[in-house]
Amino acid sequence: MELTSLLENEARYKDVYLTGFSRIAQKDAIYHHVTYHFEKTVLGNLKKVFAHDEQFNVMGVGVGEGKHEIAVMKNLRPFYNKISSIAIEPNAKLLQTYEENMQRAEVIPPVDVKFFNEHSPFPKLWKAVPSLNRQDVNITLTGEDVTREAERRGCDVTKIPLQLTLDVTELFDEASDFGNKILDFFTMTSYFRQTAPKALVEEVVEFWRDSITRDESGRCRADFEEYLLIVQKCSPP
Repeated sequence: MELTSLLENEARYKDVYLTGFSRIAQKDAIYHHVTYHFEKTVLGNLKKVFAHDEQFNVMGVGVGEGKHEIAVMKNLRPFYNKISSIAIEPNAKLLQTYEENMQRAEVIPPVDVKFFNEHSPFPKLWKAVPSLNRQDVNITLTGEDVTREAERRGCDVTKIPLQLTLDVTELFDEASDFGNKILDFFTMTSYFRQTAPKALVEEVVEFWRDSITRDESGRCRADFEEYLLIVQKCSPP
């Protein structure tokens, strides 16, 4: 059976993202780190470099429903009169949710808002299972790649380590709708367990089996060390 990219099924993508992946992604913890370091480090440097009357350009990549972007815009609005916002997100339905959330939060920029489609998710799995790579999706970029390229261009890069734990217990349950949604998002494939060759499904499941530890309650948890990268084109004067 031919595999269908999750990017080609907008309704399934939105459902998988909001009711599957988002439930295990520790988004609140990541949100705390992003907003804390933006307010503590980034905002102060921006105010030193950009004048109040300059147009300020913001680009969000993989915006989802826009939680991080709303926080950033709320922090910027008191200091800049003109803000241009670009959102890069692979799913048109999530882009619509993003725009609605921006409007409800009353942070729609006064200049212009542009929306484009792109993609991003989990390079570690995709490098471990090369069979997942397809022409429509290529997930191989890592934080190390970004750091190396940024430094090559003369940028300052601050790496802030984040310890994340994903509860992937249901991923191993073939009968779990929640687990199948998680599997869809990790592979960027609609109904992956039901449509992919059995050997490919087992290869992906084996990757997660090798990545987990079981806690006292028997839940399957995968620990990952991620990095929040703060990239500055130049050090502020």
